[in-house]
Amino acid sequence: MIEDLLVIHRQGHSSELVAPVHSPWALWKTCLRQIAIGSTLWSERWPLLSNESDLKDQYFYQDDAYSFLLETICGLHSPMIGETEVYGQFRSFFSNYTYPQDPFGYSLEKMIQKLMADAKWVRQCHLVGLGSQSYGSVARRFFKHATTVHFLGAGHLVEEMLPWMDKATLPIQIYCRRMEQFHHLARKFPNLSYKPLSELCKLDLTSGLVVAAPILTEELQRLLQDARPSLLLDLRATSNLDPLKLKGSRILSLQEVFEDIENTRLLLAQRVSSAQREIGELTKKQRQHVDHRPFGWAEVCME
Repeated sequence: MIEDLLVIHRQGHSSELVAPVHSPWALWKTCLRQIAIGSTLWSERWPLLSNESDLKDQYFYQDDAYSFLLETICGLHSPMIGETEVYGQFRSFFSNYTYPQDPFGYSLEKMIQKLMADAKWVRQCHLVGLGSQSYGSVARRFFKHATTVHFLGAGHLVEEMLPWMDKATLPIQIYCRRMEQFHHLARKFPNLSYKPLSELCKLDLTSGLVVAAPILTEELQRLLQDARPSLLLDLRATSNLDPLKLKGSRILSLQEVFEDIENTRLLLAQRVSSAQREIGELTKKQRQHVDHRPFGWAEVCME
């Protein structure tokens, strides 16, 4: 099948890929992309996949198509490199997909199984322990032993971090001056609770605190004078120049968090490169396996 494989990729959902009625195309959609998987033998059908022309569509054939699918389900094209959710979405889609009852459908099913096996291998060899790639993932890693996480601030940065903390299933408390900011967050994250700034002094060693508001060190020092969070992430732009001092608490400045993420990026670049080489080798082996059988993919799958 790999010699007939065609994959069409559309980024985003500004316009939807629409498969023709009773079409054998496998049309897989995530929040970031739309991917149609089919055969070059259907070339007269694939222009019908879109309800409008999109010049940004990408077309992958044969080995390139297999490699692109494998890179995608390994998380190499995701904002969070190596994330596992896209693999789960792919597996879920094809567990509910009705394969065509013909030689192509049989071949496609076997190829999907091979893709998932290859993806597990690539992940195991190259994409484990990639570290933290965002403020939210840094916070989740550092606060893994905390019983409660507290956020001072309710702006855009906190909104970006909350999905990561939400996955940790920890109680999350928001401290801010403007209730409308809290209500905006609470609509998206209903498990949040609001606390007035005066309650910051009650934080103890079981707590983690993220400072993500442009508050002066002098005022912050006053608010936290009796607080003892086990770890404080100070994400203020001035945290390196005007550091906070809190007896009994570990404090990481914005610069230190930057360095942590940068070290992860260097590791990521190396791991992504090795994963791509592995994918190239797996695709090459797949091609060689098919080339040695003149009857094509379907004949291989019956072995």
